[in-house]
Amino acid sequence: MSAALEFRDVHVIYPRSSGRAASAAVQKALTRLDAGEESAVVSAEEAVTVAVRAASLSIAEGEICVMMGLSGSGKSTLLRAANGLAQVTRGSVLLGAGGPSLDVARCDAASLAAARRHRVSMVFQHAALLPWRTRPRVRDRRAVAVDGRTLFGTRSADPQPPAG
Repeated sequence: MSAALEFRDVHVIYPRSSGRAASAAVQKALTRLDAGEESAVVSAEEAVTVAVRAASLSIAEGEICVMMGLSGSGKSTLLRAANGLAQVTRGSVLLGAGGPSLDVARCDAASLAAARRHRVSMVFQHAALLPWRTRPRVRDRRAVAVDGRTLFGTRSADPQPPAG
């Protein structure tokens, strides 16, 4: 069996600054992580958030995999890297399902769009898949636009399915 999805030494680090300072902070954080320092210490001292550190995982075609871990341990971020929604700082995310191997972390926009259309998908953790079938609590009712369609009306309106 070949790997449908493979993460190779994936790091996802978010800087808390921008520009050159952000790039420098991320590089310094990677150096410190490589030296074996703890993620929490590096995050605090380098003004970055270490979301994923050196993750490696291979999932074969047809295999079922469950990711478990503490809240904030990087599970969702790692999965978001599989479809290019989380930018990989270092490492490779190889998508092998449905075609030749594609490094999602390094591919161009057209290849990523094609992979999202035909090879990889994701159900979001807190998304309402069918919001018109779920009656939200009164305090949660607000206008939400998705693809130009309003799924929820005003606070007093009931949720309705999108037209079309």
